[in-house]
Amino acid sequence: MTKMLKSTSKFPKGWASWYGLLILAAMLVIAMRYLAMSGFPDNVGAALYTLTATVGHLGLLAFAPVLVVYLPLRHLPLLRRIARPLTVLLSGVSLTLLVMDTIVFAQHQFHIGILTVALFETGTWAMAVVLTAVFTGLAFMLSTTAARMAGDGRRYRRALVWLVVVSLFAGHFIYAWADARYDGTVTRYARYLPFYYPLTAKRFMAKVGLVDPTVARQSSLMRRSASSDNGELQYPLTEMSCAPESPLLNVLIIILDAMRTDFVNDEKMPFVASLAAESLRFNQHYSGGNSTRPGMFSFFYGLPPSYFDSFYNSQTPAVLMDLFRENGYEFGIFSAYSLGSPTHLDRTAFAGISGLVPMPNYPNSGADSQDIALATTWRDFLVSRDSDAPLFGYLHFDPPDNNVPRGLAMPEGASDDDLDASEGDFGEHLEIEYTRQYWLADQLTRQVIDDLEQHGNRRDTIVIVSGDHGFELNDSGLGLWEDSSAFTDYQIRTPLLIRWPGRAARDFDHRSSHYDVPATLLQEIFACENPAGDYSIGNNLLHGVSWEQLIVASYSNWAIVTPDSVMVSYPGRLYEIRDRNYQPTGSLKVDQAAARKALAEMSRFYR
Repeated sequence: MTKMLKSTSKFPKGWASWYGLLILAAMLVIAMRYLAMSGFPDNVGAALYTLTATVGHLGLLAFAPVLVVYLPLRHLPLLRRIARPLTVLLSGVSLTLLVMDTIVFAQHQFHIGILTVALFETGTWAMAVVLTAVFTGLAFMLSTTAARMAGDGRRYRRALVWLVVVSLFAGHFIYAWADARYDGTVTRYARYLPFYYPLTAKRFMAKVGLVDPTVARQSSLMRRSASSDNGELQYPLTEMSCAPESPLLNVLIIILDAMRTDFVNDEKMPFVASLAAESLRFNQHYSGGNSTRPGMFSFFYGLPPSYFDSFYNSQTPAVLMDLFRENGYEFGIFSAYSLGSPTHLDRTAFAGISGLVPMPNYPNSGADSQDIALATTWRDFLVSRDSDAPLFGYLHFDPPDNNVPRGLAMPEGASDDDLDASEGDFGEHLEIEYTRQYWLADQLTRQVIDDLEQHGNRRDTIVIVSGDHGFELNDSGLGLWEDSSAFTDYQIRTPLLIRWPGRAARDFDHRSSHYDVPATLLQEIFACENPAGDYSIGNNLLHGVSWEQLIVASYSNWAIVTPDSVMVSYPGRLYEIRDRNYQPTGSLKVDQAAARKALAEMSRFYR
């Protein structure tokens, strides 16, 4: 093998281009398995995207060893001799990883990473070693072929390289255009490509007038009404069997973004604290993420956020929301955060609901606080409501990203003067700001509930108050602030309060999570007989079942939380093990039972 690799150092000019193209050809043959799993595109746009994205992205992977290793090393005299041998070896490894990825993806519906590699059996490792030897030999043969071709076909070589480059950019542009137009038939293929992160530009296209988001969403709803295809999803696993009794209760969900558990008290959030005294209180409650999108996805679907792309591309609503719609509920859905990016509730959980306002552009919007405008919009909605239909209300307040008008009465230590005096001390200033923002959110929650009760809806309305995730003020002592940066308890825990007519207030001390919300509402409101496992990974909150492991996610990484540890999987497929205080353990020993169970849950709802 050494002699074989050394011989690659004598290849002529033009070798690099032909070599990259030949490796790309080999990758395209392997990638046919992704196409077989995704199904052949059913329209011209999807076919064009599939072709350009596959050629462009795999072209980038095929040329990566050439661009990263060969071209830099060939200019270094001491390393020039190993430039081509090392490039050939890396290509062999790349081809092996691509084959192994198709195997992992076929089994689990997600791509290979170090965490999944850590679960390989001895036989799998043996196969990987054999494949590496085989593909390194193939890469050597292709490098020899490229050397023979290097002196000929210069025009064709350049044309083919340019074709790869154009395909790379075209694939990203087509994805961005289709994504802005809510066309999931095109974008659904993206998840099949390993290490692929497509370009999105919804806001830009809307801003410059290329796409009207409202028209695009309505067109999407019309397309979906004509088709029941959920793409690669099998959700729910069996047809829902539900027999709700009349009259149906109203449901009002109030989400306070980045809500800390320790702020529900008489000093910082007195109204929510008084509401808690009348509610079912889940004292060890966790979100499915440390950021908004995974948190709200887990809340409405009861599924790991790893499914998000599939639901987003197929625009498959949550079973929970389908039941509200099928039972004639009237919807009052408003968000200060936007129902579009980053939550994308408009094309996931709420995808089957017409008349949504994707962006928080309400008539009452003002410069001071979008949250204030949201509360006023809710009041206007109740005043204008002329229906006996049961009500589903969803209000998503966004305290951390809203300005608090100056001059308002504030709790001790959070006045305007206190805020000004804290300038220069990041931690103190952030905590005072957060206190002020949540004091205002508490008052707006009072207004929302008062308006609800003034319209005679107190006795027949389930009120749910929670957060999408938590918020850290360096509580762990690791220099971690706010959210989305780690999977500490401070970032993934959030309150859950449910004031349920006819149920006495009480404490629940089991480990609960957002994954439990759909099962609870489907079983208790709609009398669904299906086991929770047909549509979620959670349990009925009222049954008091603690989770033994929790899948949590951010926008770029995810983790498996157990009572004793946190296994974090990072971009680039790296992972680490931390204890529950989020201190590094120094060990890479994976809890294989927990990891296998989590990976199974992350693939169970695919066909």
